[in-house]
Amino acid sequence: MTFPRLSSIAAALALGSLPAFAAPPAELVVNGGFEQGTGLGQVGSIVSVPGWSQTDNNNFNFVLDTTADDGLANSGFNGGFTSVNSASLNTNIFVWGPDNGVNNGFTGSSNGGKFLGGDGGYATGAVQQQINGLTAGHTYQLSFEWGGAQFADVQGDFWVGWNVSFGSDNVSVGGPGSAVPSKGFLPWQSESFTFTATSASQWLSFLATGPAGLPPFSLLDGVSLVDTTPPVPEPSSLALLLAGGLGLGVALRRRTHRG
Repeated sequence: MTFPRLSSIAAALALGSLPAFAAPPAELVVNGGFEQGTGLGQVGSIVSVPGWSQTDNNNFNFVLDTTADDGLANSGFNGGFTSVNSASLNTNIFVWGPDNGVNNGFTGSSNGGKFLGGDGGYATGAVQQQINGLTAGHTYQLSFEWGGAQFADVQGDFWVGWNVSFGSDNVSVGGPGSAVPSKGFLPWQSESFTFTATSASQWLSFLATGPAGLPPFSLLDGVSLVDTTPPVPEPSSLALLLAGGLGLGVALRRRTHRG
């Protein structure tokens, strides 16, 4: 009849000795969904994108959304997005998609809202962000969504991809194996990679790739980086757990002698 009471004592001691549940890992990327900023258009020259920079404001990287196919070249500023070059021609840039008569499935990512597009064949340059607060030797999971489209003023088969760097580590997605037919769209897909940090601060960068001249247009959204290294229990937590176990042993011994 006394064992239920002892079970309650054991549970209380165990629960009181365990450390609190760990909080979800902190997100280290700022503005990974490209929602923060000043509209749609060429990064640096037309719009600002907090958290992100590039080596040259003439690089053809753009913030866009699902209105990117709302028109055709030379149709003015009804939808699409703007570059320095197109602004001088009083028009916007567009990609092939359902809203200009090509049912290729063009859509936004599962992240919703805005996303990034990088020209992999003209005025190429990486978008980058310095990631701080890293711990050397810890593992970090990088995840993102990517796809591909084609500007509506050109036709021809093409391919798209991204070269991704985190510190001195490099990976690639897409490439010549990601062939897309003329006026096509490469559906969004998710990627995840694990890196080991070598310092407290490292650069994360994305460079669009593709054949010159067509041009290819690589899409990017939902960039996330979190620390996945298992936490080490603090000495105080281990001491509490040990004390709880000793206390339980004493209680059981006393019950046995009295029984």
